[in-house]
Amino acid sequence: SHAPLYALLLLGWAVIAGLVAATWEDKATDFHSVGSLRYALTQPGVILHYLRLSVWPHPLVMSYGWRLAEGWREVALPLGALLIPLAATAWGLARRRWYGFVGILFFGVLGPSSSFVPTQQPAFEHRMYLPLAAVLLLAVLAAEWLLRLLPRGRAYPRPVRAVPALALLAAVALLGWRTGVRNTDYYTRLDLWSRNLEHRMDSGMAHFGMANALRDRGRLLDAERHYRRAAQLRSDRAEMHFNYGSILADLGRYDQAVQEYRKVLELPGNHPGIHRNLTYVLTQMGRLDEALAHCREANEVAPNHPLVSLYFAEIHNRQNRPALAARFAQRAIALAPRLAKAHYQLGMARMRLGEWAPAVASLREAVQADPQHLSAANSLAWILATCPDPAVRNGGDALRIARGFCEKTRYANPIFLDTLGAAYAEVGQFSDALSAARQALDLIAGQNPAFEEALRTRIRLYRNGQAFRVRL
Repeated sequence: SHAPLYALLLLGWAVIAGLVAATWEDKATDFHSVGSLRYALTQPGVILHYLRLSVWPHPLVMSYGWRLAEGWREVALPLGALLIPLAATAWGLARRRWYGFVGILFFGVLGPSSSFVPTQQPAFEHRMYLPLAAVLLLAVLAAEWLLRLLPRGRAYPRPVRAVPALALLAAVALLGWRTGVRNTDYYTRLDLWSRNLEHRMDSGMAHFGMANALRDRGRLLDAERHYRRAAQLRSDRAEMHFNYGSILADLGRYDQAVQEYRKVLELPGNHPGIHRNLTYVLTQMGRLDEALAHCREANEVAPNHPLVSLYFAEIHNRQNRPALAARFAQRAIALAPRLAKAHYQLGMARMRLGEWAPAVASLREAVQADPQHLSAANSLAWILATCPDPAVRNGGDALRIARGFCEKTRYANPIFLDTLGAAYAEVGQFSDALSAARQALDLIAGQNPAFEEALRTRIRLYRNGQAFRVRL
């Protein structure tokens, strides 16, 4: 009896039922956004595509972006073609014929992923890996049948006898060549998604994968273009808007980033990290009350995430609440001791509280954790050059640090040049101090009146041979 074999085939349905139950929250979203009926009506066209690839596997892609079927023609024609093998399977099972087994092997194994249980991708080639065994079995049986058609007992010429072997070798060579070509697609993620987009430009997941690969290589503008297209093609997917907003934030396009992040909140499901990202962007925009509200939401979701405590610290520092800022910065450091930005925020809070020596210690920790954190280096040099406590001041150290970050920015940052001028003044090089301060004033002209006035005040001091001292 074949009953145990059929039972094992049907076990696949039990497995898929278990997976649906285990991931019900995500599946509920799929049922809502895709729908079982539309998904099922789309599958006949997908299955015919799988069968064509079984004969000639090109093009193969990771993501098709397959549209759900719309209109009776997109459903009726593929379904009509599929009814023939389905009917043959049913007839074969009823009559206990071999082709009934082949059919149930194919449809029974493929069914759990290609019937009525919806997923976000109606077509995915790896679903054919096991059902392909049925197709290969059918091909072998068909080849045997063709060979049996040849009359027996005849002495065929050698070229004729070689035809089956040559045909097999040709098939092996062609498919081996296709395998080699396909393997080149996997050299890098960039290769993989580039090939995908050559054949499926309307796949949102392919654009998403391409964007991730480009972002990892630092090509942010190219990545932004693909993230934008992915969000357009799959506007129903939260991760598309989330990552698009993230790249916009990296590029400093904060208004657009907020718009994308708000689209994430409008979509069903839980979206870890969205309030944290909104906190960061709104803080950079100076919308501190909104940022604080989202930071509290983020804290509800992940109270022990170091970035949440970091963002609390930054907001409180910007709102001139240094004691609160220091408390949250210390909490962030306890959670992530090498988090340079947390040491920086703690240093800024301590500076505002007049705790000069601890501030210097915190800022040195920040620079040690991240030598590229130029804001921390600037604040450290500023305190060492301008601190009212002579025990804390160290002009030589301030000048060395200030020269370093000015060289990195090619002397084009007016804030850094202001610090460089203060450091020169602290070591008594007032002509150099004047030159740095005047260069900063030229760069900032007409943009920030308060900063311009502060620079003019320092220029007057340097002319008189006086260093600048911070007053709380």
